[in-house]
Amino acid sequence: MIGLPTLTFGHYQGGQLGEYLQASVFLTAISDATEALMVLFSEKSSNSDFSKLEHFGIHPMVSAATVFLIPLTLKSMLLLMDWLKKEELTK
Repeated sequence: MIGLPTLTFGHYQGGQLGEYLQASVFLTAISDATEALMVLFSEKSSNSDFSKLEHFGIHPMVSAATVFLIPLTLKSMLLLMDWLKKEELTK
């Protein structure tokens, strides 16, 4: 969740720094999603957070999708807000 403010700041910062911040959030999301999927291939005694979530009934595929889709949804919303603002200004 710490990546969401970073993604928002990077979106509005723009430039090379903004692109770097946004890329770091998405690379972290990919890494976390991969870690969640690795639970499918690891021993059940694994100590990862995603293994513990599986123990409580949350499938690793759900964890992986959630971890990746949250920043993707936020970025989509930011782009939509920019587009709506631009449309409003052109009226």
